[in-house]
Amino acid sequence: MNAAAADKSALRSLVFTEIARGRGVELGRAADRQFPPTALDRLSAISPRWRAARTLDRMGATIVAGGYEIAKPSRTRRARRRGADGPADAGQDDRTLWELREWCRDLDRNSPLMRGIIDRMRDNVMAPDYGFRPDSGDEKFDADAAAALAETAPTAEHRGMFDLQQVFETGFRSLGPDGDFLEIFLKDNRLQIIEAHDLVTPRNRTGYKGRRVVGGVETDSSGRPRAYYVRDPSSAPRFGYSGWIGSYRDAQRIDAADVNHVAARTRFSQTRGVPVMAASIGALERLDGYLESESIAAQVASHITWSIRRNADPAGPWLPGAELQTDPNSTADSLSTYEQLMRSEPGAVFDLRPLESVEVNTAGRPTDQFDPYITSMMRMVGSGVGLPLELVLLDFSKTTYASARASLLQAYRTFLFWQRFVRVRMIQPTYDRWMAGWIASGDLRPLAGGRSYKLKFFPPRWAWIDPLKMVLAKSKQISAGAGTLEDWISEEGEVAETIWAARQMELDELRARRIPTTTAPENLSANQESDE
Repeated sequence: MNAAAADKSALRSLVFTEIARGRGVELGRAADRQFPPTALDRLSAISPRWRAARTLDRMGATIVAGGYEIAKPSRTRRARRRGADGPADAGQDDRTLWELREWCRDLDRNSPLMRGIIDRMRDNVMAPDYGFRPDSGDEKFDADAAAALAETAPTAEHRGMFDLQQVFETGFRSLGPDGDFLEIFLKDNRLQIIEAHDLVTPRNRTGYKGRRVVGGVETDSSGRPRAYYVRDPSSAPRFGYSGWIGSYRDAQRIDAADVNHVAARTRFSQTRGVPVMAASIGALERLDGYLESESIAAQVASHITWSIRRNADPAGPWLPGAELQTDPNSTADSLSTYEQLMRSEPGAVFDLRPLESVEVNTAGRPTDQFDPYITSMMRMVGSGVGLPLELVLLDFSKTTYASARASLLQAYRTFLFWQRFVRVRMIQPTYDRWMAGWIASGDLRPLAGGRSYKLKFFPPRWAWIDPLKMVLAKSKQISAGAGTLEDWISEEGEVAETIWAARQMELDELRARRIPTTTAPENLSANQESDE
């Protein structure tokens, strides 16, 4: 028996096991959703044996694709497996990742907490501008490269709808709910951005030349990406948006050499990226449900309602409530007790029967545990992305200077990690591709030693809680030789040469107008002596 036959036999054994457990109907329905019957399946009805074989194959493919396991109820939406079952992609397969991404996107649209967390990450990592400039050491080359960059960046996206900064900002933000995206380098130096859901996988997981396809990524024997399969818009009505296609020929095959795949991977064996918010969405969804329930309860409690309490009446018996709609003194202007309650106005006085009393109904929501519960849950949600509670809620009202500074320092570490990710995985590969094109076209001459591709980065930095202490600390650091003025200026997102040129012009203007300043070079020695 060859390997393919052995795999098919093992897969059918799994199907028979599920049928023996009484899950055959559920598995069959999942197969119809995951792999709708084709014309060949309908033709197989002429032979019961052929039809059974086709059905077993579709059920087995459903188990492999993960659609059946996702359909099973579980707190984690997927049954846990015992022991190792292969690489990370086997445990986080195409279908599971598709469901996980859709779950994150839904929360991003509908949960203010989820959207706020993702936006805070984007704002602190990318905004207001992630600056960079050529830094080869050759002034003329750097000037020419900066001019080429300035000409290309404003319309970097192939439709002209996003400039380069917006491409990076939006791309980085998509890592939260999506986990990855593609940058396709077009011949005109423009970027075509492919979102995560537009990568599709053939149903047999086989691509060009029989290569393995994982999550729309064609890989060679060593797991190196060779190509990417992108959904053909014309095939959308036929195949839907499930992430699967009939054959690799039904998609657009993009060579990996023309693609920058930006992915948030957490394991070495992962081919696709996992949403950054994946670990937090379970707690976040439960928290959202709790907030929704408490909000409704509080809204109901804000409306004053009354109820009538009746004691036992010895003059009875009658059925409870039998006389609510009856008014013995019925006139055109009179109202029953029931009608008075339904049409009560401010300051209304109720005409009650003997042995009746009015009670005010109060919901008493939210309870005293509302704030502690929200705080605890938000700490857990924030820990999944490295954000402290204060930044998640944008609330520093219950912090001291020391605790706020400790929280911000931890958040800064998270932001620095992602800024490095943006620099290494997004900006530098894009610039390298553009630079190679400029050199190949003769627009720029190459420099020796790979210096043509060097960049200096100016990522956004964050203000200190006490700016004066920051200035004093930086001044002492520079005076001690542990830092440079250029580094300080770069941390503020500015270019040192630009600041120095502007400062020189300012000093010259002050001298010409005979306006004194203590920061003029000729006054520095005198100021230092007076300080001593």
